[in-house]
Amino acid sequence: MSISTFSVLNIGVTALDAMQQAQAVVANNMANANTPGYVQESAAFAEAPPYPPVPSNNAPIISGQLGQGVQVAAVNRQTSAFVNQQDRANQGVYNMYKTHSQNLSSIEAILNEPSSQSLQNALDQFFQSWQTLSTDPSNTAARQSVLSSAQTLGQTFQTVTTQLQQTQTNLGTTIIGQLGELNQYASQVATLNKQIAGVLAAGENPNQLLDQRGVLLNQMAGLAGISYSQDPSMNGAVNVSIQPPTGSPIPLVTGSTATKYPPISGMTFSPTTMQPIVSSVSSLQPYLSYITSGSIAGNLQSYDDTSNVLGNLNAVLTQFVSAVNYQQKQGYGLNSSTQSTTDLFNPTTLSFNSGMTPDQVAASSQSSQPGNNTNALAMTKLQNVSNGPYNTFTYSYNSLATNTPVSSTYSGTFDQAIGQMVSNIGVETAAVNSSQTTAQALSQQSSQLRQSISGVDQNQQAANMVAYQNSYNAAAKFISIFDQMLQTLISNV
Repeated sequence: MSISTFSVLNIGVTALDAMQQAQAVVANNMANANTPGYVQESAAFAEAPPYPPVPSNNAPIISGQLGQGVQVAAVNRQTSAFVNQQDRANQGVYNMYKTHSQNLSSIEAILNEPSSQSLQNALDQFFQSWQTLSTDPSNTAARQSVLSSAQTLGQTFQTVTTQLQQTQTNLGTTIIGQLGELNQYASQVATLNKQIAGVLAAGENPNQLLDQRGVLLNQMAGLAGISYSQDPSMNGAVNVSIQPPTGSPIPLVTGSTATKYPPISGMTFSPTTMQPIVSSVSSLQPYLSYITSGSIAGNLQSYDDTSNVLGNLNAVLTQFVSAVNYQQKQGYGLNSSTQSTTDLFNPTTLSFNSGMTPDQVAASSQSSQPGNNTNALAMTKLQNVSNGPYNTFTYSYNSLATNTPVSSTYSGTFDQAIGQMVSNIGVETAAVNSSQTTAQALSQQSSQLRQSISGVDQNQQAANMVAYQNSYNAAAKFISIFDQMLQTLISNV
């Protein structure tokens, strides 16, 4: 028994089919070279099963087994799980520092130091107006200047405070929205896990689904410091979680099931955005402190920065208002026979008392002595006092980023207190910017490494295209020659 005459022709046909499929893979790579999340694919060639598959007495009389050509065994994605995980971790850290740096720049812009519109300048102008008044206590214009500088100081404080509070509110809203995004991505990953497992069960490669899931994991890593691993109970699925400092991971995705974050008992979520419905971002603790990377972590740290500045600012201004109001009540107004009882600033709102008149400015320390400047001089000395009863500043707040109470107490002049506050923000901004530069370098390095593995190299694809074309031409030439052989055989029969 001999082998079929046409079996050799079939070998050439398998070569044509395999090269045609390989060219389709090349075409798909080149078409998706700029598609976000696309991972370069390659055709995995394998030798076709030999003939006869198992030697037997009924097999053709040949020496050994004959090859039956080539086949495309699979279309594989060119990727590295280790490099992907490292790059996602680096991108998360970079996003954290980038977000934090941008928010710190906004805080610095609100404080606007040093400038003619800054709080510290308004404070200096206030004391300077008292210094001017001390040279001519009965001068109505000088008295009006004190009131104008006090009003400017109050307005500046209110403006800075309002902008910082609005920034903090915006950060809280952003954090809640980002948690909604994280929940949406988790839900989509769970759905893809199920689809991927189904395709693998059918014996196919779910490359498009894997690419889509990879994009979602990138987004989740950019938002929060997620960890993920293969699900041992579900083929092709990944489990995603948030790791707290101690204890078990908090799952976001387990196989085909997504869990809302944060998993607070009784927490409700918007059916459209998956955002947690809460009265304030602080009610999401301690789960917020478990997020230590990504833009959410950067916003949490920025939220704490605004809490710090607002607490510090309020402590300084509260003591300042108390000191000024106390000194104001130690003196007498213009031609007044009784000691002043009028506050220059509202002790509750820390705003200027708009009901004051120039005559009520207490420049004198003696009744009915308009030329006396003793109390005005005492008021100017408040600027340089560092150890008085109103020169110790204490404030506290609860940190969202660490879930711990933070408190601070320090002493100094009012100028020093504001200067220290501004300096602290400047130092932190410089440190975060430095960390951002380092994180950016690492993220670029890992991204380039990942791209070198998974990205489409157009030159390499062009070379593959030529190689496959040459193989296709050779197979076609072989079929043509074999056809001539058959024609010769047929004509001679």
